[in-house]
Amino acid sequence: MPQQSATSNRPGAAVLNSVLSFFTTHMNRCIDGWRANDPNAADELVRRAQARFRYLAVKMYRGFPNVRKVGDVDDVTQLGWMRLLHTLKQMRPTDTKGFFVLVHLHLTRVLIDMAREAKALKNQALSLEAVGVGAGSGSGYPIADTVAEKELRDIEKWERFHEGVLQLPQELKEVVFFRFYDNRPFTAIATLLGHHERTIRRWWEEACLRIRAYVNGTDADPV
Repeated sequence: MPQQSATSNRPGAAVLNSVLSFFTTHMNRCIDGWRANDPNAADELVRRAQARFRYLAVKMYRGFPNVRKVGDVDDVTQLGWMRLLHTLKQMRPTDTKGFFVLVHLHLTRVLIDMAREAKALKNQALSLEAVGVGAGSGSGYPIADTVAEKELRDIEKWERFHEGVLQLPQELKEVVFFRFYDNRPFTAIATLLGHHERTIRRWWEEACLRIRAYVNGTDADPV
């Protein structure tokens, strides 16, 4: 009987290792079938990748605390799959690494859209409250001094953070996806992307600088 590795007993190891059974050949077969309008191919694709997809959705959902009022993890997962399957009708990733980069991309976009929806609802609530307190006018309600306004500013910063990630060059974006969202060590990312660990660390530092500038508004375009 084969021995289990030390990492197989770590929390979340079962989910992380599940992707190992999702080979590029499986992915290609499923995507080709889906593009040929075979619904069973999409079902198989979901079945093979759903554990890792859900794992990533849960981790990324935690980084968007404001979206809880407009949707839960199941909503994020469902919307993410819908967008991903639509994209796969038009293109096919070269390998499973590229597939999960697309997963990150669509989950991020879903969460950003939900964050904007939540912010719009919050702004609407504040406006209504301001009118009510000010006897028909918002002038008597110091919205800017409320905790809610601070929360909105924080939410906007997180939105800009995730938007900044999406605008990075591809190699930097991949490093951020696997390091920040997936919490992988630099050595694992280096192996996955086929570059030296020093290169991955350099790209990570460059990505952080670009994202920080974007969030702070000192660079309108991080690309």
